[in-house]
Amino acid sequence: MTAVAYILYAVALVIQFIFVPKFLKEARPGISSKSRMYKMICSSAFICTGLASMQISGHSGAFAKFIMIALIFSWFGDLFLHIDDSAKFFIIGAFSFLVGHIFYITAYHHAQNSLLGSSPLFSKSEIITVAVFLLIVALILFGALKLRPGMLTAPISIYAVVLSAMFIKAVFLGIGILRVDPAIKNGTAVAVLLICGAALFVISDATLAVITCDEKRNTFKLKVVNIATYFAAQVLLASTILCIE
Repeated sequence: MTAVAYILYAVALVIQFIFVPKFLKEARPGISSKSRMYKMICSSAFICTGLASMQISGHSGAFAKFIMIALIFSWFGDLFLHIDDSAKFFIIGAFSFLVGHIFYITAYHHAQNSLLGSSPLFSKSEIITVAVFLLIVALILFGALKLRPGMLTAPISIYAVVLSAMFIKAVFLGIGILRVDPAIKNGTAVAVLLICGAALFVISDATLAVITCDEKRNTFKLKVVNIATYFAAQVLLASTILCIE
């Protein structure tokens, strides 16, 4: 069974390398049935990465389950965002991702408690860091880049808060694990997966905000960055199951 899981994990990675470029090429003119199919193949592949990671590691505890739920909500987010370009489906897709991030946060909190000792959902240091990070992002997006989300200001702002909380929670968990490494098995590996995965998610969503809110900057190169960082983020976060119960 473990051998099959290794094969599934490898196949899922190969699928990403094959179909992410296919999706980008097909979606370049706009949304189509073929581009939707390619995108959902890629999304299904990161679900398979998570499932294979569970089988390889034998981890099926709360952390693994929360990560899998987050991946599933992300799958639905991908679907809704690629049905059409309407604000309605954009908001539904963003809400799906928001719920996914809440489950990522829940998984990180569980890992903090099990690996580093009991802690509140968000410590004072984490809350302050989230606030500072949000301020920096806002200054870049709305100050330097002068983005104007219009009617999407409220949902984007709410999403940004949750995304930032997910990122900072991952960073604090990763740093906490590094501090006690090598007391934690594969500590360095899981810290890298957590921090890099969460950081790539932030980069992906930041580029999506630029693409959505600024038609002049909506270039194919930026779309490549948006999609490549997104799927890489999901694969890395799914792979954290390999290291955490």
